[in-house]
Amino acid sequence: MKSPARKKKRSLSANKGAGPDLKTLVILTMVTLLLLGGAIGFRMLISNHHENIGGAYTLFDTQGQKVTQGNFRGRYTALYFGYTHCIDVCPLTLDTISAALERMGPEGQNIVPVFISVDPQRDTPAVMQNYIARFSPRIVG
Repeated sequence: MKSPARKKKRSLSANKGAGPDLKTLVILTMVTLLLLGGAIGFRMLISNHHENIGGAYTLFDTQGQKVTQGNFRGRYTALYFGYTHCIDVCPLTLDTISAALERMGPEGQNIVPVFISVDPQRDTPAVMQNYIARFSPRIVG
């Protein structure tokens, strides 16, 4: 005669291959709905945030002339924000931009690199002009 405990073990092991039970399906459904809701919420948050980006701007170049987005109409711009007293990242980036445009040859003529200072107190037009001249005559400062 077989013991009842053995019968129970056999019936549990026989059900394991039959597929997930109801509890597992409910948990998977809840996790899926939670992730989907989070993704929808994140997308809504991002899409609302981007509506405030962009717009008209007016800057002054190293010659004291006004520069607006209209000055670059029909051309691509590579905007870079930095400052002339930056000792590593700013010069490296400007050098990389200059080298990339040079390597592009004639195809790079439609791209205007623009260096915008985040330190206007120290980066006077004369300082900016000397700084960007070290990298490329094409850079607008």
